[in-house]
Amino acid sequence: MALQAIPNGKLQFNGPYDVVSTAKLTLTNTGNERLTFLIKTTVPRWYCVVPNKGILDGNETIDIRSRK
Repeated sequence: MALQAIPNGKLQFNGPYDVVSTAKLTLTNTGNERLTFLIKTTVPRWYCVVPNKGILDGNETIDIRSRK
């Protein structure tokens, strides 16, 4: 069971910060078993993450969008 995240680490938003910007995180379940995921933000009132939770079947990939 393994979950691969691209980019690995943090999502970074570059200014200007008064304009809506987006970032993409790709999650891939590299194993054969189902995995669940939950994305948490440090400031949920500022960042919207879609989807923020879900289930990945074996060898499935999903794109997570984050908007500031």
